Formats: sequence, structure tokens, C-alpha cells
Amino acid sequence: MADHAETMRYADVSGYGSVTEFFDTHFWSHPRLLAYERFIVKTVPKTTPLFSLASGRAALEMRLLQYGYQVDCSELEPVHPELMRRLFPEYRACTFDVLTSPLPARGADGLLVMGLIYRFDLATLGRFFQRMAAMLNQNGVLIVDATGAESARWFYDLLLPLDAKLFAWHRGGCAISKHHGYRHRNQEIVGLAQAAGLSCVASTEEDYQTEWLRSHFYAGLARRWPTARWWPRLFGRSLPHVRLWAFRKTCHG
Repeated sequence: MADHAETMRYADVSGYGSVTEFFDTHFWSHPRLLAYERFIVKTVPKTTPLFSLASGRAALEMRLLQYGYQVDCSELEPVHPELMRRLFPEYRACTFDVLTSPLPARGADGLLVMGLIYRFDLATLGRFFQRMAAMLNQNGVLIVDATGAESARWFYDLLLPLDAKLFAWHRGGCAISKHHGYRHRNQEIVGLAQAAGLSCVASTEEDYQTEWLRSHFYAGLARRWPTARWWPRLFGRSLPHVRLWAFRKTCHG
């Protein structure tokens, strides 16, 4: 979990001048967070208390507060808690490690774990689901996402390296912009959740552009011709950047 904290750039304190500035800076410009919001609002009743794990800046969680949800946040180290409490008096956060912290005795009716499991290999992912199932109360719900397409070797292993070589020849050098982490298959994720006693009750795939923006040539086209931003929605549906599931605890544990 320490490597997760190191990769998150939370030192920047811009965007904390007002509630409007906070959401403009840390929420509205992030398609991934917008997808999370749509799925949660559609899937989880507002009467379900939510405990968010690995909350980061908690922009999503503060949006959910505005919808009327009760949300508690957590992180390895809460991000700018004083600034957050100044903007959002309802903000509550604690220190919590998804893989090692003692589980709360009162359990949880709803868990949010966004932007995290791509860091886990299959063995760790299985342990993660076992811990989430143990934390959930009976009929509790877990919302979790996997970043990046589940299986697209043609894109990650063939197209992007070729793209980088051509761009280097054209512009004089560049690096491959790739997915850093594990791209687990949907079947693997659902299977490990089921093994922990969790049943999938809803799922979705969204954001068919972000992965394409790893291509230097496509990103250049999208900057020059905004209409190019629609191409992935029409032709790139094998590359969803967001995969989301809602799992419900259906057995006692």
C-alpha cells in the first residue's frame, strides 16, 4: 500500500479556495470520477451509510455528501484534512490501510474502493475481497472499479510501442504512456469476489477515450480537431478506462 501513496500527487494545495474551486479543480475535469458518481447514485440508496477506502482528495465523496449520502473517508494519511474541514464541515476521515488495518467492529453497510485494485496482483486481490466481505454487514454493498481495459494486448503491447517509435522518429524521442498496474479480467475480479461470498448485482463500463489518449498521435489529433474525441466512442469500445461493479454480501461470515 505504501507504493500507492507514493504515486498519488497530493502535495499540491491548489483548488481549496472555495467549494466551487475545489470541484472545478478536482472533480469536474475527471471523467473517471463522473463515471463513479453516476454508477453510485444509480446503484446505492442514499440511506446506505458509506465508508470510502483510499479516498485520496475525497472529491467524489464530497459530491456524494451533496446528494445526501452519509460518507466517511479514509486514507493511509488523510489528504489536507484541515483544508477539507474548512470547505466541508461534514468531512470525516480516518487513517486506514485496506490490507492491514484492524476491521471496524461495527462493520459497514456500504464500502467504496475506487482507483485502487489495479495495484494488486491476483493473490492480493483475493485477500482484499476476503477482507471487504468480512467488513461488510449482511446485505452490505461494495463498489469497486478496475482501471483500464481488461485485455487489449493489441493496444498496449503492439500499438503503443509502435506509436512511441513513430513519434520518436517524427519528434525526436518520447516514452510509452502505458497502464501502470494489473489489468485483471472481469471474470477474475468477479470470481474472486464470489469466492469471498460477494454477489455481483450491477456492473458497467465507461470512458472510451482516456486509454486512447495514451497514444501520442491520437492525443495530438484530439488537441487539433476536437471532433476526433468522438472516434473512440464509436470505434474504441474494447478499451474502457472505467470498469465498475457493485457486489453485495449474501452469505454470513
